[in-house]
Amino acid sequence: MIINDRRSTVSIYILCRVLIEIIGQSNLEAVTKDMAYKLEDIIFNQLRSADPEILARSPLRVANWRLFGMLLGVMSNLDFETVTDRFFKELEDLKEIQITKDGEAKMEMVVRGMTYLRLKVFLQQVVLLQGLIINVFYSYTLSMLSKNPQSS
Repeated sequence: MIINDRRSTVSIYILCRVLIEIIGQSNLEAVTKDMAYKLEDIIFNQLRSADPEILARSPLRVANWRLFGMLLGVMSNLDFETVTDRFFKELEDLKEIQITKDGEAKMEMVVRGMTYLRLKVFLQQVVLLQGLIINVFYSYTLSMLSKNPQSS
């Protein structure tokens, strides 16, 4: 059982490393929007559904979780808007959930996953999206402070 789990974890690690290299050398036309969307969906769901407690106990799982974030970061070079929209939607969904230790850990994981996004500062549209990112974090922070005033 443990050996199968380790094999699976190592296989995921290798697959993510390969995908990072392939996607990093491709463009959206070569990958196709449909394939990119499907892959993005799978990887994002792996990133957001990881259990923080299990990650805390397994360096291999942490490595894979980081690779999911890195892969999404590489994919954000292909289609920045769709990748960031997933993060924003997840943050909005988590904002509606009652603040718990588990909820805070999930929120932290989503925000950490966002650190792998590749922001570009030379395109006007991307600059507007960066402003949106800052605005979402600002509104989320205000919302959390109003729900939980003792943490401020």
